[in-house]
Amino acid sequence: MNVSKKLFVITGPTGIGKTDLLYQYLNQQEQIFEVVSLDSRQVYRYMSIGTASPEPYIKKKIPHHLVEFLEPNQSYSAGKFVKDAQTIIQDIWNRNKIPILCGGTGFYLKAFNTGMFYIEEDPEKKQEIRNMLNQLSPQERLKLLQEIDPSSLTTDNDKLGKGFIHPNDTYRIFRSLELYYLTGKTLAMHYKEMDQHKNKKEYEGIFIVPDLEKWESHLKIRAEKMVECGFIEEAINLFRNYGECPALKTPGYKETYDLYLKFGEELLHQKEFKKEIVHLLYSTHKKYGKAQIKWFKNEKSLKPVTYQEAEKFLENLANSIIINN
Repeated sequence: MNVSKKLFVITGPTGIGKTDLLYQYLNQQEQIFEVVSLDSRQVYRYMSIGTASPEPYIKKKIPHHLVEFLEPNQSYSAGKFVKDAQTIIQDIWNRNKIPILCGGTGFYLKAFNTGMFYIEEDPEKKQEIRNMLNQLSPQERLKLLQEIDPSSLTTDNDKLGKGFIHPNDTYRIFRSLELYYLTGKTLAMHYKEMDQHKNKKEYEGIFIVPDLEKWESHLKIRAEKMVECGFIEEAINLFRNYGECPALKTPGYKETYDLYLKFGEELLHQKEFKKEIVHLLYSTHKKYGKAQIKWFKNEKSLKPVTYQEAEKFLENLANSIIINN
């Protein structure tokens, strides 16, 4: 079967049921569809319960990429996501399959749309450059940037941003010079290159707008299931094994460990402690989800749809593949 280079984007707040929808409608023996996760939390291992990572049976039917591949103490950025996602999507196309970006991390989608640059950093080289720049006065750094890339400096407030720097902005002057000595390009040069090579991939994208009452009710049920499935132990083990780490930024984990320290080992399996964690997960996920809703409502590349409309969208997508087959 030959498929055109199409890309689909499915987004929505945490707990809306995106993964279940994909499995329900795109569960085909031929594995035509492959998911590229748009989730900054599911990238980590050992957190499958608290991040609602796709179950193994789902991944067996619909291959998932960028899921559970990082250690919790490793960092991941929007720029790295763009680089990884673009490589994976091209590979999926090359294998004559259809990629679907699915998740709830709005900043990753924004970065994907703008083609945010990613830099492989050499810590030793970076420190050497910083030491060299720190030996210069702010005036000397300004003069150096004027010599390297004078067009990146401006006093016009309307032009500031996207690499354009005010002569008094010592932080961005430092950062621009640091980038130049790391990559051979100033901050302005990077932004100019981004504008010239913006993501050319066209996609059809939807944002599932929840029925708030049903969504909040589902979040409560999901929080209860997470605790029943061992979320408390997962959160405690994460902190014990990795301490303060990037993965702990995931809603619910650090808060759970703090409560564990407060209540103590003997209360770990008591009913009241579990109820406290259920409420904690519900409230943190609700807060996070509302922030996602606000973000995606402002994303012009996405069509807002109800859950029922999302079902129809995926049903039509699956049927179109069957017909073309």
